[in-house]
Amino acid sequence: MNLEDYRTVFAATGLALMLAVATPVIGLFVSFEDGAERFSELWILGPEHLVGDYPFDITANVSHSVFVGVGNHMGGSSYYTVLVKLRNQTQSSPNTTASIPSLLLPLSEFRFFIADGG
Repeated sequence: MNLEDYRTVFAATGLALMLAVATPVIGLFVSFEDGAERFSELWILGPEHLVGDYPFDITANVSHSVFVGVGNHMGGSSYYTVLVKLRNQTQSSPNTTASIPSLLLPLSEFRFFIADGG
């Protein structure tokens, strides 16, 4: 082997070592995820299983139906809790700007587990 052959071997080996060392560092800055958006969905349907026609004048000892659906698209299984609260116009409502829930006590609480895509 002449000197030029040794230079080629050393250059190829050096390049391979630099690539092997740089790969974990590149992984810190470049995301290799599938790019899918992660979210949960919640929907509330009225008594006819349609959006709208929600009961507003609720009185004691009268049955009203509302349907709630939850969807999981978080990339893995998740636990969810749905709290049922009723309020009148004089009671405090949730503060969505500050992410503060309503201070009213829940009438019902539903806890469940949903697999991804469920």
